[in-house]
Amino acid sequence: MGSPSSKRTLPNTWLKEKGYLKLKREPPESIRDIDPSSQAFILDPGRVYINLKGKMPQGSVEPSDYEALCDELTKGFGK
Repeated sequence: MGSPSSKRTLPNTWLKEKGYLKLKREPPESIRDIDPSSQAFILDPGRVYINLKGKMPQGSVEPSDYEALCDELTKGFGK
């Protein structure tokens, strides 16, 4: 097993690989490059934003799906 530092990954890279984050362009130049269909993204270190309908201007996650998505992300980041 490798050391903890050998398993580091960038959180937004992980979100993109898993399909939670979609970008309009690579590399992104601003928050406007986050595709509205994205479910989650990270702007500040350690803070995951859920693209929640009714809270975010172009939210894509239904409030009824919020808890399940949070659980998925928590489990995914814990690996």
